Amino acid sequence: MKNLILVIGMTLAATPSFAKDSAWLICKGDAVVFGENNSLVVNVFEHRKGHAGRETSLTLLFGGWVLKGAFDNTNTYSSDVQLSGDRSGFDGKVTLDLRASTLQLQGVLDLHYRTPVSAILKCDDLSR
Repeated sequence: MKNLILVIGMTLAATPSFAKDSAWLICKGDAVVFGENNSLVVNVFEHRKGHAGRETSLTLLFGGWVLKGAFDNTNTYSSDVQLSGDRSGFDGKVTLDLRASTLQLQGVLDLHYRTPVSAILKCDDLSR
């Protein structure tokens, strides 16, 4: 009986739904892209990476473009990042502020033509 209780306790403790150690956000806002005001959307998934690290995975959506990448956020929520897609990319700095629920993008978007992008996107928490 003691073994059964121990196994049940260990199973419940290991179930991911009981541990809130990741964040899933959808961030959206406006930015000037190619001289026009457009909407950007970034899917953000902050999670464990290995035993002692953290990682933030990013997917930037703009029209039909999908750019993906990640950065190590074990010690910081601001990093240089490269997001890539099919013959396209974003190269710049990303700053994630979980308390203010914002994501800041500062860099160059290359969708066959290069354009600077500077935007602060408002995030909604989908991990609740």
